[in-house]
Amino acid sequence: MKGKHLWWIAGVLAAILLGLMILYISVYNILEERRTEGADTALKTVQEKAGDVKVMANYTFNSSAPFEILFTTSNDKDMIYYVNKKSGTIADRIDREDFVPREEIVDRWEDSCRNCSFTHIQPAYKDGTPSWEVTFTDQEGRYGLAYFDGETGEEFQRFAFKKNE
Repeated sequence: MKGKHLWWIAGVLAAILLGLMILYISVYNILEERRTEGADTALKTVQEKAGDVKVMANYTFNSSAPFEILFTTSNDKDMIYYVNKKSGTIADRIDREDFVPREEIVDRWEDSCRNCSFTHIQPAYKDGTPSWEVTFTDQEGRYGLAYFDGETGEEFQRFAFKKNE
């Protein structure tokens, strides 16, 4: 009698675990689709204007409008395209040689915020300017965002948000 109960319990637990695994995979796939939606459309937009290009990396940035940022390469040169996802147009483009490297931006940020903890850096398109967005935690424990001009490397905006505890 006790053996039957144990088998039932084991079967129910296995069914619950299987259901949770299916739910996890489904949610992951939905989130991944949302993260990458617009990348194909942005690539088509760029290819219509610039010809045959290969995407080396792509990022999404949300500002006044959502932007798909494509790091591309072609026979001619390496470029960065900022595609407005709403209008489906190229908002800006910049030669990758003219874009300040990620490492240099991180060094500049570290010099300006000595007691801060670096979190992440990604390309951005802020106020019509090809930029870098640096996320960090400052010495007071606030979450921060710093924006650096992609062509000059100068910081032009910084925000700090108090964490809710």
